[in-house]
Amino acid sequence: MIIDEGFGSLDKNGRDDMIQELNELQHRLARIILVSHLEDFSCAFSNGYSIELVNQASKVRPLEHI
Repeated sequence: MIIDEGFGSLDKNGRDDMIQELNELQHRLARIILVSHLEDFSCAFSNGYSIELVNQASKVRPLEHI
């Protein structure tokens, strides 16, 4: 499943509900790709990547979780 900026219009409670649903779905789907600029989503999952434009090239790095 690919979701590209699918939750930008949700409030905090709606985002929390979607995070819970996505965590449930990851046990039934082979891959979930979620593109978001919302920090709630980048902090909610155990694996993720940040993509930044550096010197006109994309720089990819794993997200670090506390």
